[in-house]
Amino acid sequence: MRKYLIILFVIVFTESFSQINKEKVVIIFDSSKDGFKDGIFAIDNQTFVYNKKKKKKEEKFELIKDDVCTIEDLNSMVAKKTKTKREKKPEFYYSEFFDISIYIRDKENFGQLYPVERVWLVEKLIKD
Repeated sequence: MRKYLIILFVIVFTESFSQINKEKVVIIFDSSKDGFKDGIFAIDNQTFVYNKKKKKKEEKFELIKDDVCTIEDLNSMVAKKTKTKREKKPEFYYSEFFDISIYIRDKENFGQLYPVERVWLVEKLIKD
């Protein structure tokens, strides 16, 4: 029993530590070219779902501007981080390296910051 508790502790500690090391990135939502329907964001042929476990928050743009990047930037960062020849597309690695949020501007200097997860849509169903 003691052995199982130690293993459980190691797993929990490792998982929480991996969450800390993720790089925070923010993608700006542009309503003229991006889509949003039923809690799903579609940006540059990538789909993200709002993570309801985390709360959206109002944020001043000045506070997030250093974390702003594009889908192309994310793919470039994945290529640098993996360094090895990979068989999967870069978006398969997003959750491993990044804590992604989508920013929707409400006012001139403020907007809503939505924590999201990358998902794949198959026949209008969400697949993790």
